[in-house]
This record gives sequence, C-alpha cells and structure tokens, in this order.
Amino acid sequence: MKKVITIIVFTAMAWSLVARDFSPLPPSVGFTENKGQVRDQNANPRPDISHLFFDPAGLKVHLRKTGFSYESWKLLN
Repeated sequence: MKKVITIIVFTAMAWSLVARDFSPLPPSVGFTENKGQVRDQNANPRPDISHLFFDPAGLKVHLRKTGFSYESWKLLN
C-alpha cells in the first residue's frame, strides 16, 4: 500500500509540474487530510475519502482505503 501511495504522490507532483510549464508550485499544493471539507455534488460529506490532492492548474486526486480517483482539466486562456 505504501508503494501505491508513493507512486500516486510522485505522479501527482510530476503532473503539477508539467501542467504548470515548470513554474514553481504554490505552498497550498499537496495532499491534505479530509476533515469533512470534501463533499459530493449534493453537499453531503465524503468520509470514505481520506486525503485530497488539489492543484489549481488542473488536477485533483482523492485517496480512499480501497483505491483512488482523479479529475483533470485544462484551463482555457
């Protein structure tokens, strides 16, 4: 499990660098523990999500005990 999390963290950070054209990452980028702030589209809490990675350049990763999911998007200029 630790190997999987390490790979996810490395991939997320690498994606952030590529998506930002190698600009420095803001201090807010990284995994944060879900303490009730992650909610679904109906504003219900998501206790199944343990950690959230968010990069405003276009990447979200949700970590769960059973796996992970991600969202990516491209910002239009």
